[in-house]
Amino acid sequence: MSLKFRYASVLLAVFAVLCAAVWFALLLLNEEQYLLLGVLGIVLYFGMFFCGRKMAKVFYLLSILKFLKKEGGSATAEACRNFLKTTLPKKSAEDIGMLFAEVLNKLEENEQVIVTGDRVTLLSP
Repeated sequence: MSLKFRYASVLLAVFAVLCAAVWFALLLLNEEQYLLLGVLGIVLYFGMFFCGRKMAKVFYLLSILKFLKKEGGSATAEACRNFLKTTLPKKSAEDIGMLFAEVLNKLEENEQVIVTGDRVTLLSP
């Protein structure tokens, strides 16, 4: 599954969950089930939190791909890390390193980049 399709499917899932939650909340309000409405709010909060984390990871994948395209299809790993560092100024260097490794593994899994030494090369610009 392509990354853009994955990003769109996560957004569609978030939209569907929000629509269902609004419908269910109106139903609970009509039936005066306020305790269940509170539980629904808590479940919705945590559900959206985890969907947001998933969307953020896909966003980082797409942003690294866009960065590589802008650089002509190839860049050093350090340049990619610096790009993530400017994108995420509040994250520590360890967190950015772990995120970069995760993003790079996912991109290699999807056969979109190849890593040779210290160079990250886009396979299909």
